[in-house]
Amino acid sequence: MRNLNFTLVLALSILFISCDADNELKSDFEMAKEKWQSYQFEHYTVQENLSCFCSGLLEWTLKVTNNKKDTVYFENSKLYKGQTYQMVLTEAKTIEDAFEFIENFDKDNVASFNVIYDEKYGYPKSIAIDYQKELADDEITYIYSNFIPLSK
Repeated sequence: MRNLNFTLVLALSILFISCDADNELKSDFEMAKEKWQSYQFEHYTVQENLSCFCSGLLEWTLKVTNNKKDTVYFENSKLYKGQTYQMVLTEAKTIEDAFEFIENFDKDNVASFNVIYDEKYGYPKSIAIDYQKELADDEITYIYSNFIPLSK
């Protein structure tokens, strides 16, 4: 009877530990997204920077109105060969787009994928991707900063 109780307690412990491990893998993303959604921001500006060994405009501020991309602000002189306002607006991500990007990204086919979330609002502050560990200069980091909630 004692062995049976010990076995039962051990089995339940392993079950709870494995459930906790699964929750930890999802918890940062889920908690951050829930925090972000709890504020119900519909209007805001956020600065997005791309840190990479790539060409083109790498920094802009996006104005979001009614949860839709409204306007993108950037220094025109930094546009790269044929790049247009519309191309930058299309590339810019709302916070909701950033969460969708994180959720749908194929993390199994990269060397590393790390996200840091804003403690107050929950939005992703940094999404760092290293595609191949042994390859230099293939990393890209999306940085979100200067978030400002707006009233309509």
